This record gives sequence, C-alpha cells and structure tokens, in this order.
Amino acid sequence: MTSQLEHFRIKKNGDLIIVTPTVFDFLDQVTNFEAKRELIRFAQTENPAKAVVDFQHVQRFSTEFIGTLLSFKRQMGADGRIALCAMQPVHRDIFRVLNLDGTVFEIFETLEEAVQSFR
Repeated sequence: MTSQLEHFRIKKNGDLIIVTPTVFDFLDQVTNFEAKRELIRFAQTENPAKAVVDFQHVQRFSTEFIGTLLSFKRQMGADGRIALCAMQPVHRDIFRVLNLDGTVFEIFETLEEAVQSFR
C-alpha cells in the first residue's frame, strides 16, 4: 500500500515503511517545518517501528531536515529503527561528521540493501 503525503511518498512493505521524499530541496524553513509536521503526524498515527528513508530524489537539505529525521526517530520510540539509503556522497559525509552514521541511523548504498537489513 502506498500513501502520498505532501512532501513524502510512503510505501508499506509488511511492517517496514519506505519513506521517499518527493521534494528535491529541503533548504527552505517553511518546507522543513511542513515536512516535519507531516512526518511526525504520520508516525503518531501509524506507529511504525521500522523505516527506510530513500534519498534518491533529495538534492539539497539543511540541518533542519536532519532534525526532522531525528524527530521522526524519536517519535518511533526506543525500539524504532531507521535506515537511510541512496544518498549522494556529500550528504553521507554530513551524517558521518555529525556522528549519525552507524549510531542513530544506518546508511546503505541502495534501497535493496536497506530493506534487506531489516530481515
């Protein structure tokens, strides 16, 4: 089942959700605020425990977008797990510098690898 939100497409794959941002640019404050509200509301309604965020279409983002992902993870609870995938190398470097790669998020090269990590 696939749901279309304003800033994200959500696909359910069993108990795993795949979140694909539909916005290429998460630099604008208003866009980030709306995206955060949308993702948190989704998490409160659906209570997902496992999620993959597919960065294939994301070209640029601010630290506010990273905050959105952290808030989404917090909303999922202590047992919630988020894998990120299909990031541009410069984006992955940002997560490494912030010490989020391998600590808060697991980052994979492809969507398939990220999905497999939950099995």
